[in-house]
Amino acid sequence: MYEWASAYSSNIFLNNVSLAIARTSKTNRSIDAVIAVFHPNIYANGAICLDILQNRWSPTYDVSAILTSIQSLLSDPNPNSPANSTAAQLYKENRREYEKRVRASVEQSFIN
Repeated sequence: MYEWASAYSSNIFLNNVSLAIARTSKTNRSIDAVIAVFHPNIYANGAICLDILQNRWSPTYDVSAILTSIQSLLSDPNPNSPANSTAAQLYKENRREYEKRVRASVEQSFIN
């Protein structure tokens, strides 16, 4: 059981996980958010920008490790490597407005 606190922590998110597991560094892997999420490291199409899926990949990572990394990314975004520059800028410069936009995107996803 994990405990974490962020604007995302009281919500359930579905992810589309696609991992072609191979014991090489050239695997086909992607994780996409199924719903629209306002976050510095999530692209508009739902693709999650996560270093362990790109340049730090290891075939030893299992699904649990990847999902734990996503949970960590939601709590602690990396605004210096943004997939969503607007979210990254708000996260750096106006945390209150950033949290407001996050809550609005989460609420909107439940309406749709």
